[in-house]
Amino acid sequence: MLALSYDFIVVGGGSSGALLARELASKGPTLLIDRGYNHSMFPQSAVPEGWPQIAVLGWDPVRAADSGHWLGVSKLFGGGSSINGGVLWRAEASVFEPLGFGADEVGAAFETIQAEFSEPAPRTEYASVFADAWQKLGYPAVPSAGAASWAQPA
Repeated sequence: MLALSYDFIVVGGGSSGALLARELASKGPTLLIDRGYNHSMFPQSAVPEGWPQIAVLGWDPVRAADSGHWLGVSKLFGGGSSINGGVLWRAEASVFEPLGFGADEVGAAFETIQAEFSEPAPRTEYASVFADAWQKLGYPAVPSAGAASWAQPA
């Protein structure tokens, strides 16, 4: 049952918003508002091969008013992580060093996460075409990701 008043209101049920709402709920009545669909309404979300259909259903073509750049806003509850399926890749150690994390501790965290939650993604023709398209747009492949991700162009 919905309360009539809340101590906290969180807008956005993406990865960060959902975690924040959970934490705040331990401190008082909390309302989480999200405009997205529940991805479980789409059977494609239950299998990795359904990703292309979920991506089409779940992205909102929002563009920045000043530059016209595409912002990639998700319209699924869970945010972009619902679309990306919690994609995990091992970035280069140089990404984490400025944040104060050493390669050993980051590597140990990746091992724990991968052992518990992940399975190798199939290298499909779709994945290859997708990675090639991003590279042609100027987003270089991250070598340790096996072209599973990209970096912002300089």
